[in-house]
Amino acid sequence: MALLTFMSDKHLYSCIYRLYLAYMRAKRDLDLTDLYKNKLDPIKAYFDMEFNEINLEEFIDIEAKRKADKSINNHIGDFHQELLNGIEGFEAPQYAGYDVRKVDNTIFGELKNKHNTMNSSSTESTFQKLQRYANEYPNSICYLIEVVATHSQDILWTPTCSGRQYSHPRVRRISIDKFYEVATGRVNAFKELCDAIRIATPQIIKYIKEIENKEVTSSITTNKAYEELVSRSQSFGISELDTIFKDNLTRYNGF
Repeated sequence: MALLTFMSDKHLYSCIYRLYLAYMRAKRDLDLTDLYKNKLDPIKAYFDMEFNEINLEEFIDIEAKRKADKSINNHIGDFHQELLNGIEGFEAPQYAGYDVRKVDNTIFGELKNKHNTMNSSSTESTFQKLQRYANEYPNSICYLIEVVATHSQDILWTPTCSGRQYSHPRVRRISIDKFYEVATGRVNAFKELCDAIRIATPQIIKYIKEIENKEVTSSITTNKAYEELVSRSQSFGISELDTIFKDNLTRYNGF
């Protein structure tokens, strides 16, 4: 018997499996290139170690977990988008300009993982995007879909950005449980999905362990970045902390 009436087991399992792979990639051994990606703030690194009374190796371990968590949050957003692609009559292609669309152009949606993750600029641009779809498709309703909202809701979205209040009669703010109700016609569809995820996920992990004979990693290893930093500092003849300053403030006066 299928786990859900509105989504195939195959689609649900494939979404969970891809998310598992994303988790494993995020938890791989952190090297120095990863640590320095998008630059590391050496002043904050110094204060983190001094004020939190931790050593450099402990700092790198914390930084690795922070970077992994940030990456995973992005993949959770992709996971929710991929799930919606499995509902009959809907599509959620990446890089299409929208996160989800009903194929008859009566529904468009932008997904946000959490209700408080948008600043004023991103709120304004998201509203304007949904407003454009609403104007282009006069039979459509366009939604800001919040996975973790303050409460269950389906309301007119009237954000205020830079002192200006925005409003459109067909641009709405909706919690994901209400969106699944709109998309499937089932009041408890999101609860049913959550229950199905809790059934399917252990089965996916068991499959990976037994059928694919892979080890499920439960922790992040960070020795590589620390070891590379120690080796690099030795080649420079300076301390590891000085190396962090030198590497991340390169070409600054005095560095």
